[in-house]
Amino acid sequence: MPTNLRWHAPPRDPMTAASVELRAAHRIGVAPSTLHFCLHHERGGLARLVAVAQVYRECGARDLFSRVCVHFDAARRPLQLVPLDKALDEEALADAREDISELRFLRDRSDAALDQAIRDQDQLILRATVLRDSLAEEQRRRHDLRRDL
Repeated sequence: MPTNLRWHAPPRDPMTAASVELRAAHRIGVAPSTLHFCLHHERGGLARLVAVAQVYRECGARDLFSRVCVHFDAARRPLQLVPLDKALDEEALADAREDISELRFLRDRSDAALDQAIRDQDQLILRATVLRDSLAEEQRRRHDLRRDL
């Protein structure tokens, strides 16, 4: 039986491409070699996504593909970790603002009300992402505390 199963635990060494892939593979539950194939092989998942993006661009449907890219943009944003209670308060306020602007738009239907509803919806998404990041950080911190005991 093999004794070297390091890939089951995230590494603690300085960040290298291999250690980041190791952490990512651990997070999504695949072997590091599988993730490496998806990222770097000419028939891997990333290469296929690039091919799909090229088809959307050739068809002039970049706006449709941008809906998919929103997830990548959110993942690339730096984490804005805030205390959990502050994140909950901000998310609740953004949710209330979004509800008000949505109701205002349903009554008014003007371009200005539509623009405001979109801006408030964007803020709600941002606040929800910040809240999710704060919750995930709290979970990671608790997990680290348990592991160190």
